Amino acid sequence: IMYECASAVTHMHEQERPIIHRDIKPANILMTLISGTPTVKLTDLGVSKMVDPEEMMKTAMFSTVVGTPGYMAPEQYEKKEYGMSVDIFALGLVFLAMVMYKGGPDAHLLPLVGGGFMICPVGQDMMMKAAMKQPQEPVTKIEATDTAQVKKVKELILQMVRYNPKDRLGIRPAMDKLGQMLGKGAAPAPAARELTRLPTPPGSDESSSDDD
Repeated sequence: IMYECASAVTHMHEQERPIIHRDIKPANILMTLISGTPTVKLTDLGVSKMVDPEEMMKTAMFSTVVGTPGYMAPEQYEKKEYGMSVDIFALGLVFLAMVMYKGGPDAHLLPLVGGGFMICPVGQDMMMKAAMKQPQEPVTKIEATDTAQVKKVKELILQMVRYNPKDRLGIRPAMDKLGQMLGKGAAPAPAARELTRLPTPPGSDESSSDDD
């Protein structure tokens, strides 16, 4: 499941006009059967954003705050400009939720930090620590009782869920690491291709600068 999720995000990010999902969370990851094989589908592109080719010549960044608070990156909480790494942060939190999930009637897939009245989403906690100049804490710890596979997954999560976007592992390396855990080789990069631009409806205005 983790590999197919990472593959879906890689596919979006490596398009000729890259797509940022901006709302990756368990509720948007569905399972279906294709020829009897369980297959992951990353759904709900309602708040996704396609990066224009002109923006790719610069650092494509956005500022509109969208997404689900429990899976938002700290830069979104800080209302700073952000890029495709917010998807990597959110996907890392999905993986964290999967590792933390224990089952039972009160189980959930929402990774939170703190305790008592101070429980809050990971991204918000990182934002508050940065504002108070406190050191960032790892979102998970590798335990002696963890299996070798769980240790590798936790190491990957620690590389994806980081405060500084520049410190986060890229989505393709993340996918390749998951592939190695499954005995797969590195996936080939997509071939370059041009996308057909749909005709503009009469009376529409393409000059809007809104980034959502």
